[in-house]
Amino acid sequence: MHRRRDERGVTAIVVSICAVVLLVIAALVVDLGMVRLDRTSNKLATDAAATGGMEAALDDGEMYPYVGACSALDYLRSNHSELADLTSSWQTGAGGTVTGDPCAAGAPQQTATCQPGNPSTYATFTGTAAGGRISVEVDGGYALPDARFTETGSATGDLGEGTGCDQVAVIVSESQTPGFGRLVIDGDLASTVRSVGRMSPESTRRVAVALLLLERTDCKTLEIQGAAGARVLVRGIGKRPGKIHSDSLGSGPSCSSSSKVFDGNASEPPRIHAENSDIAPTRPGVITTVALSGAPGAVPANASDPFTYPTPAPQVWAEDGAVAGGALIGRGLIDASYRAPARTSSPSSWVPAFPSALPCRSPTRCGSPGRRSASS
Repeated sequence: MHRRRDERGVTAIVVSICAVVLLVIAALVVDLGMVRLDRTSNKLATDAAATGGMEAALDDGEMYPYVGACSALDYLRSNHSELADLTSSWQTGAGGTVTGDPCAAGAPQQTATCQPGNPSTYATFTGTAAGGRISVEVDGGYALPDARFTETGSATGDLGEGTGCDQVAVIVSESQTPGFGRLVIDGDLASTVRSVGRMSPESTRRVAVALLLLERTDCKTLEIQGAAGARVLVRGIGKRPGKIHSDSLGSGPSCSSSSKVFDGNASEPPRIHAENSDIAPTRPGVITTVALSGAPGAVPANASDPFTYPTPAPQVWAEDGAVAGGALIGRGLIDASYRAPARTSSPSSWVPAFPSALPCRSPTRCGSPGRRSASS
C-alpha cells in the first residue's frame, strides 16, 4: 500500500516564485524604459544643439569653432532641463589649454578660425551635471571617424571641405541607478547619444550674398540711372560686410568700353556701394564678379566702372576694398535655402531629420537650411 505524498502548499510556492520573476521583469521594463526615455530626450536636445552650432559657426566663408561650440552649448542648455548646474571645462581639439571663458563677449577665441586638419584650432567643451550623472561634450571642429563610436554608411569621413572644420558635434551621456532592476543588474544603466552637424560643401565654400546677380554673360547686370543720389547700397550687419556678386563673365553683346557688368553710369559717386561690417574689427565691403575671376571666357576689362574716381569715392565702391574676382555661385544656394531641411545620416543615405516646425527653445534661433546633421 503506497502512501500519497502531501502536496498542499506547492501551488503557493510556484505562484510566489512566478510573482517574483514577474516583478523583476516589470522592474527591468520600467528601468530600461526610463533609459530609453532619457536617450530620446537627450537626442532631441543634441540634434537642436548641433543644428544651432552649425548656424553660428559658419560666417562669411570661415568656420569659427568656438562660436559654433558656444552656440551649440547655449542650445543644449536651453533644451535640456537637467543641465542647470553644468560644469565648464574648455580645451583645444588637441588637448591644449584654453584661457578664460571663450563664450564671453569679446573673448579672443570668438574671432579664431578653424584650420583644416589642425585639431589645435578646434574647440572642445566637456562638463558634467546632475551630480555627475550627465556628461556633455561639445566639439567645434570634429573629425570622423571617431573611435568611440561605430561609424556606418555616409557618417564616415568628411565631405571634403576640411577634415573636421565642416562639423560640430554634441555628445551627451547619462547614467541611472536602476530601481528594482538592481536585483539582476550590476552597476548603473547608461546611454550615450551623439549628433554631428555637418555643413554642406556649398555652404562652406561660398558665402550667401545680400545681392546676387545671376546673368551669366552680359553687362549692365547692375546699372544705376536716374537723378542725382540714386544708388544701390548694401549695408554690413554685425561682423558681416555688405556683399554684392555677379555671375557674369562680361563677354556678352551688350558689353563695351562704356557698358560694364557693374555700371554706375553717373558722375556722382558712389552709385553701387557695399559697406564695411559695423562691428570691430571691421571687414571690407565685398563686390565680386566672375568677369575678374580668370574663368574661361571672362573679360576683366568689362567688369566694372572705375573703382577709383577723381572725387573722394568711386562709382562702384567695395568700402575699404576693391571690386574683385569671384567664382560662379548660381542659384543653387537660393534653392537650398528654401528646399533643404536639416538632415541626419542613415547607413546608406542622408534623410530628413526634423520636421519643418521643429520646436526649439533658444535665446537665439534654430538652425538654418543648407547644413546637415548626422546622428548616432
